[in-house]
Amino acid sequence: MVSYGGGVNSTALLIGLHQHRIPVDLILFADTGAEHPHTYAYLDIMDRWLKDHGMPPITRVYKTTRDSKRLTLEQECLQSGTLPSMAYQTMRYAQKEKKRIYLILLKKDTEIKNERHHHFGDGAHFQQQ
Repeated sequence: MVSYGGGVNSTALLIGLHQHRIPVDLILFADTGAEHPHTYAYLDIMDRWLKDHGMPPITRVYKTTRDSKRLTLEQECLQSGTLPSMAYQTMRYAQKEKKRIYLILLKKDTEIKNERHHHFGDGAHFQQQ
């Protein structure tokens, strides 16, 4: 499993894994709903590259409410009356949330491999593009 952030380092990691013939079975992108537009556009470019090189597509994961509605970073900040940790020069929120989602999905790994769209009742959601 690779945690893909859409930046230079995680892109280089995927290219290096391909060049060294190290198999990848799952590529996750934790979408806070607050990424730059060019990051979302690049995900499509990278998905094409992955497909052309026989690698799995990027699986986008995001947080949901108990009633299965998507919860973005902005919505969560507005509800809690706080700023994202990035405003305080830290990335704790994003790292914590991504880790939580990845751990949920790792527990459900066998289900993920056979489905393109799935919601977990514990606040994680994934959708393969």
